Amino acid sequence: MIEVRYLGGGEDLLVGRLTQSAGRVFFEYDGDWRGRGLELSPYVLPLSEDRAVAPPDNKFQGLYSLFADSLPDWWGEKLLRRHVEAQGRVWRDLTPLDKLCLQGDRTVGALGYEPDAGMGEEVGEFDLEGLASSAVDVLAGETDRVIAGLLRTGHTAGGAQPKVVLGLSEDRRSVVSGEGVLPEGFSHWLVKFDLEPVLEDGRAEMLCGLAARAAGIEMPEVAVLEDGSDRAHFAVRRFDRRGHGERVHVQTFTALSGRHVEEQFDYSDLMDMTRDLTRDHRQVEQMFRRAVFNVLLGNEDDHGKNHAFLMEADGEWKLAPAYDLTQTGHPVGGGMRACGVMGRAAEVRREDLLALAAEHGVRGSEKVIDEVWGVLSRLEDFAVATGISVGRMEELREGLRGAR
Repeated sequence: MIEVRYLGGGEDLLVGRLTQSAGRVFFEYDGDWRGRGLELSPYVLPLSEDRAVAPPDNKFQGLYSLFADSLPDWWGEKLLRRHVEAQGRVWRDLTPLDKLCLQGDRTVGALGYEPDAGMGEEVGEFDLEGLASSAVDVLAGETDRVIAGLLRTGHTAGGAQPKVVLGLSEDRRSVVSGEGVLPEGFSHWLVKFDLEPVLEDGRAEMLCGLAARAAGIEMPEVAVLEDGSDRAHFAVRRFDRRGHGERVHVQTFTALSGRHVEEQFDYSDLMDMTRDLTRDHRQVEQMFRRAVFNVLLGNEDDHGKNHAFLMEADGEWKLAPAYDLTQTGHPVGGGMRACGVMGRAAEVRREDLLALAAEHGVRGSEKVIDEVWGVLSRLEDFAVATGISVGRMEELREGLRGAR
C-alpha cells in the first residue's frame, strides 16, 4: 500500500491510498480529502467514488490516468531503469506502485507518493555541459552508469527527448537541482538537451515559442542555454512550480479524459473540456487560437499529453500555458495530425478551422486565423533573439502548412 499526497499550495495532505491485489491496483479516497471537495480528476476518478475502485482496463499500466500522469515517459523511464538495474533489481519485476514510489515527491504537478523510494544523494550545483554529455552517452548506450545529477533531474520529465528539471539563476549562468525549495534568485525550469547541434532544434523551438506569444498564445518564458560546447539547449520556465517551490496540480488532457496518448481526438474535444472545466469562454477562444497556431505552424504532434490544465489550491481550473509548440511530424506519418480538426486528421483547411470556431461560439475567427498567419509569415522577426541560422530559418518557413 502507498499513500497519495497533495502537495499543492504549500500543503501536505493525504488524498488516498493505492493498494495492489490479485494483479489489480485499487484506489480509495481518504474521507477527510473527500470532505474538502477538491476534484483532482473530475471525469475519471471523481470524489463520488466512495470506496476502493480499480480501473476497468490496463490502459495506463493498471493505474488510473490521474496517477499514471505522474510516471515519466520514455526518457525518464530509461533513466529509472538504469538506476534500478544498477541496484541489482529487475525492471520488469517492478509494480506500478514501485514506480510511483521511485517518483516520490519529485513529480510534475502537485501529487506525491509515500513511501519515497529515494533517488540517491542530493546534488548541489550542476554542470549543464556535463549533464548533456552524460545524456548523449546514455541515449547511445555507451554507458551503464547514469551520473547522479542526471538521474535526480531527468527522471521526472515527460516526453521522449532527453531533458532535465533544473533551477536557474536570474542571469541563467548558475544551475542547481530543480526540485524542492530553490535558493534566492533561482526559478524552476525544464531544459531539453540539444543532442545534435547541427539541427538547431533548441533554437527552432525557442523561435516558435516567441512567435506563439506574439500570436496571442499564453506561453511560459523560454530561452536558449549555451554551454561550453556548441550546443544550445531549449529551456522553458515550469508552470507547475511557483516562487521558490510552491506546487500546482496539473493534468494533461490524456489524464483528465482517460484516453491513451495514442487514441485519436479532436480540438473540439479540447474546447469542450476547456469550457466545462474553466467556465470561461475566453479560455475556449484561447484553445481555438492554439489550434490555429499548431495547424499553420505544421506542429502535427499535438497529442493529448501536449495539452494540460492547472487546478489552483481553491479547486479552480484553467488552461495551462502552451508548450511543445514546434514543427514536429506525427509519428504515424507526415501530414497526419495527432489532434484532428472537425474530424480531419490531414490536410486541414481554413473552412475546417472556421467550422470549429462556429461550433464553439468563437468570435472573430477569421481575424484570429489572419493574425496568427501574419505572425508566422514573419518568422525572421524572431531569428536574431534565437541565434538561428538562415538555413534552419528557411526550413521552418518551408514547413508552414496550409489552411490559410
